[in-house]
Amino acid sequence: MPLSLPILKTPPLLVEAELDLPASTLRLRFAGNLDENADLRKVQAYCDGQKETVGSLYLDLGQVTYLNSPGVRAWIQFLGRVQSFFQGCAFERLSESFLHSASAYAEMLGFASNSLGSCEVPFFCSACARRLTHWIDAGELGTLKALKLPAVPCPQCGSAMRLDDFEKEFFKFLARKEK
Repeated sequence: MPLSLPILKTPPLLVEAELDLPASTLRLRFAGNLDENADLRKVQAYCDGQKETVGSLYLDLGQVTYLNSPGVRAWIQFLGRVQSFFQGCAFERLSESFLHSASAYAEMLGFASNSLGSCEVPFFCSACARRLTHWIDAGELGTLKALKLPAVPCPQCGSAMRLDDFEKEFFKFLARKEK
């Protein structure tokens, strides 16, 4: 049975850790804002304390709702330190807000060998002006040069929805493995 505990409650950011010693995994779930108040040193210290017993780190950023420059800097510093503690680092979920920053700063996703899971992608229906996000597995997206977006019908009117962003800018994070 994994052990779950909140390791950082600095409003408006919450970080929960789920430690599964039999599976040798550590899962960190981030929720809220990565901004000037995001002091990730406690989370880093927790990870440092687990590096002898944990092999793989899983990161869930699906509930990160806002990032600014100091938050991006704090994240890059945090990830730069902790990803080397473990045999692997896997991003399970990446929110739309996080992906905007990851496309601007390649360091947001760390090593090119770090795996990417589900990505929150924004869509817009020009027929009824509905906007929604859809979770898509990064592996299904292909590459930046050969992007494969699934057809997403509008749940309100049935029209085909389109990406609600600039394709080459939003998905720039996919280019990190093409080098």
